[in-house]
Amino acid sequence: MNNSGISWTDKTLNPLVGCTNNCSFNGESYCYAREVAKRSKCQKCQSFTPHAHRERLDKYPVKDAGRVVFLGSMAGMWEPGAFSDSDINRVLDFIAAHPGDTFLTLTKNPIRYRDFIIPSNLWVGITITNMLAFWEETQIFIEVTDQVRRFISFEPLLEKIDDIPFCWEDYIDCIIIGPLNHRGKTPTKAEWIMNLMNVAEDAGVMVHLKPQCSPAGVPQDIIDAHQQTPWKGLRQDCADAIKTQNRRPTNVN
Repeated sequence: MNNSGISWTDKTLNPLVGCTNNCSFNGESYCYAREVAKRSKCQKCQSFTPHAHRERLDKYPVKDAGRVVFLGSMAGMWEPGAFSDSDINRVLDFIAAHPGDTFLTLTKNPIRYRDFIIPSNLWVGITITNMLAFWEETQIFIEVTDQVRRFISFEPLLEKIDDIPFCWEDYIDCIIIGPLNHRGKTPTKAEWIMNLMNVAEDAGVMVHLKPQCSPAGVPQDIIDAHQQTPWKGLRQDCADAIKTQNRRPTNVN
């Protein structure tokens, strides 16, 4: 487990590494994980071939402390053909065994969530970059993730999204918005970010703006006002429960 520079999580954990997606824009890859993986000493990590590092689960700190952990910052854990059911179930069992921590996961392939029992302390997310994906994947996401906490990451936001095909407040707990920052440039427009933010907030959905929205032209005071997430409150609740009662809370939702 590593400390995270990601604004919406405390830690990252990657017991699975690699992905079958090749995310690109205008013919250029923008996947930061593939670039970071090239610095690894592991050859499979360098090539981003999906594989497991089970030893990372064994090294996880035993005592829960209300941490927020992004699971799979270096993996397309749920992507087509990436990892076996047994690999994923091993990770889900691990999450269930650590109820004092809040875990987060993302995918562009939400149909895969349907095949597993999702622990109550795992927030499931979907990554959306454009309007077509929003229409095609979000409905699937809602249908296959009943009775769990859901969030959407619009990162990188590659076009304006303003035609919302469902009632946000009934299905989505939070959205994260981030622009494409590639080689010092971004095609993401501030108006796209602001529009999406306003649509979500009008529907009562919490919005987290990544700091990288600043180079896209979003005013810093607006970014600063949108740094909270719903799981940050859970983190403090869990930490307080463990500190005062010396036991794991029975309900982190």
